[in-house]
Amino acid sequence: MNNFIRNICAAGAILAGIILATGTLFAAPFDNLLSRDGAIRSVDSSADTYEYIGSNVIARGHVVILADQDLLLTADKAIFNLDSQDVELSGKVSFSMRRKRIVNMTFADYEKAVRDPYVIVKRLQTKTLPTGQKMIRAEVTDNAMYMNADKAFMNFKTGTIQFKNFMVKSDMLYAQGERAERFYDGSMNVQNAKFTTCNYLVDGHDHYAVSVKKAVIKPPRQNSGLLNYKFDQGDVSVLGVNSFLELWGVPVFWLPVVYKPAEAGGFGGRIAIGNSSDWGYFIQTSKNFKVLDDPYLNVNVMLDLFEERGFGYGVNVDFMTPESSTSLFFYGIDDDDPYAHWGNDDKDDADWKKNNSRLKVPSYRYEFRISNLTHLSPRTDFRGQLDVISDYNFLYDYFDDRYEEVLEPSSFIDLERQFDRMTATLYTTFRVNDFSTTLERLPEIRFDFQRQHLFGGLYYQGETSFGYYQMKWRDFDRERIYGNMVEMKDYESFRFDSLHMFYYPIKFWNINFIPRAGFRLTAYSDSSKRKITTDDLNNMFIADSVDGQPRVDVVNYDDKGGDRFRFAGEIGFELNTKFYRTWQNVKSEYFGLDGLRHVAIPYINYTFIPEPTETPEHLYYFDEVDRIDENHFIRLGLLNRLQTRRNGEIYEWLSLETYWDYYIHDAEGMDNVGDLGVVLRFNPTKDLSITSLLLMDLGKSNDHDTEVWRGDRKAGRPGLDSDLFNRWYINASWRFAPRWRVFASYQYVDDYLQRTPYSMGTSMAGISASSIFFSRSTRGQHIGGGLEFPLFDDKTSGYFALSYDVDAALMENMSIGIRRKFHCWQLHAEFGRECERRGDDYKKEYSHYIAIFVSLTAMPGVEFGHKVED
Repeated sequence: MNNFIRNICAAGAILAGIILATGTLFAAPFDNLLSRDGAIRSVDSSADTYEYIGSNVIARGHVVILADQDLLLTADKAIFNLDSQDVELSGKVSFSMRRKRIVNMTFADYEKAVRDPYVIVKRLQTKTLPTGQKMIRAEVTDNAMYMNADKAFMNFKTGTIQFKNFMVKSDMLYAQGERAERFYDGSMNVQNAKFTTCNYLVDGHDHYAVSVKKAVIKPPRQNSGLLNYKFDQGDVSVLGVNSFLELWGVPVFWLPVVYKPAEAGGFGGRIAIGNSSDWGYFIQTSKNFKVLDDPYLNVNVMLDLFEERGFGYGVNVDFMTPESSTSLFFYGIDDDDPYAHWGNDDKDDADWKKNNSRLKVPSYRYEFRISNLTHLSPRTDFRGQLDVISDYNFLYDYFDDRYEEVLEPSSFIDLERQFDRMTATLYTTFRVNDFSTTLERLPEIRFDFQRQHLFGGLYYQGETSFGYYQMKWRDFDRERIYGNMVEMKDYESFRFDSLHMFYYPIKFWNINFIPRAGFRLTAYSDSSKRKITTDDLNNMFIADSVDGQPRVDVVNYDDKGGDRFRFAGEIGFELNTKFYRTWQNVKSEYFGLDGLRHVAIPYINYTFIPEPTETPEHLYYFDEVDRIDENHFIRLGLLNRLQTRRNGEIYEWLSLETYWDYYIHDAEGMDNVGDLGVVLRFNPTKDLSITSLLLMDLGKSNDHDTEVWRGDRKAGRPGLDSDLFNRWYINASWRFAPRWRVFASYQYVDDYLQRTPYSMGTSMAGISASSIFFSRSTRGQHIGGGLEFPLFDDKTSGYFALSYDVDAALMENMSIGIRRKFHCWQLHAEFGRECERRGDDYKKEYSHYIAIFVSLTAMPGVEFGHKVED
């Protein structure tokens, strides 16, 4: 009888996996059903009558089988043949898996659970958390899976199972069908089935569903056999034929063939339909095809159609073995409007468009990328990438997510070997796109020694590198028309660089004292006879901008400086201690306080880098190593932390770090008093968070008199006008009621020059720190914010958001939206206005849009939308 029950349980689990191996239903509720030896732990069964006819056992009337108090099977009649191992269940056949949990919930959550007709709630006790918050500890019982059918047939010898007229509920998803059949190899056929997250399917009034005429589901090979049903839904492949999306029972969209490859959580495909000011109406599609299991080979095909741009196509291939991973990507499009980024709607006026950029854009646009990671040995890795792209704006136009991460894709070869005390690297970077500015390493060999104990109390850390470096500026297609109209000139040099730092930590009482000393040796095969100042170097990078025509004068390095050798030394120390105090009786339900501890860490960091034997003005700039100059400063800092206990762990309630730099050596145009930095992070509750980054010019090293331009006229210094602030960023979010949230941000950056507190042997916190010893930031000022609020009832909410450019007097974006939850889906509609300055005269241009999105309440990530812009 135990085998009988166990196999019925397997049948129910298999069906739960069958039906919606469509990437939605799971067989997971059955994972803990069997003991380790595969046997049911306990079984209770009953029926009105039992009858034995030959080799058949017949149970009639209210057949009930309860396994381990969790799995319940019922039927009007059950017939089991001892010889053929056939089982037939008929008359209100049902399988259900009950799930019982002990949970802590608020009073509001408890009342909501009590009103749920599908949940049984048993109140156990009322408890008070250390914060003072009152909670209810309750036992919650619900159905993790439920299935019913008119009939069920199974054979334990062949492993086949059939269900007729079935309905399944698994967690949040529902399915019903006419027939399902499962074979011994684990493959399954489902006919005339549909699935949804809407529980109205039980009554035949589902709001939406996906129907399929026939589906073939194939699990992994290792899951063949009758009892091997414990696979994840993502591991199966599904081929559906003649599928429809139905709304209120009416078919509205037909898919002749639907395919979900193995090892994909969904159908491995994507369809996006919408309207864009740059693309017009568009359809973007992609589809995964799993070609091989071992080694793993997956192919993703992309086919897109853009009304204003043309037909795009591409492929993404992933190939993986246990030792390596290779990815190949290609996408191409014969662009009907390649200069759309520059804001001219007249496609015939190409010359006007080209003059808005110094780079040409070809009509055929593409990207080809291949990358590889190979573990040659447990300590040796190879990494490589080749990225060929048609033009600078390609990613911006078609793959903006990647553009936000990688402005200019790189190509490189990297071979790394790890040793016990160091890492050796052979690194090569090279330029393949002439519109990109690239530091080429041809190649670079590098040895990094992590901080390690030598003897006594002495520690060592160092790095050594040598290679041939070439700075290649982008090749522009248009000449400069402002400034001195000089272009940047490439330069190259062999460079050897070796850094050695020594530390001797000492601790007395509660004070940590870490003195350090070290030196750096750097040799160059070529250099410049002409001096290049920090301003000159900044101007090079400004003139390298691809947008517009920067109004700066460019002064280039020459190649007449010959070889040079530089010695740079450093001495310094870190001094810190820790004070703390604890208040155990501080309790607050609202702020989540269960005791409070204040930790204060004052610190001092002293650094002295004497003037190197070669000043940086004659050395080619490749990275921060080449700009090392005299640097003599002391940093005073204080880190404050307020901590409390939450869920048995230490939680940082508030942190405040304040630091101030004082420069002992003089620098032209800069005061010895450095910047004061204040970093605040305040997260007292999940509903309230505040972050602030403030950089104050205590030494008044900058004039703070830069005026902004609005179009073709000066507008003075609108907004915050202070000779004290270099930079300030603050962001706040507060959910002050269950469905009310206000959020706001402010960002202010003045035009200022900053001295960098650089050290070769230690790292320090910094706001807008730069690798160049003197860096310039340009002015900008933005305000953002909004409000989320309830509307009408508890299913409807609205929001308002805006973003304002203070200096440009420009409301960049203003939007208002509404979200409405229905029974099993939710609607999101948004109306907005965007504004930007475009063209030679920088006039304001407005655009309006309406966006409508529909998503499933149970699965918010499944969203369909459309955006229309004027």
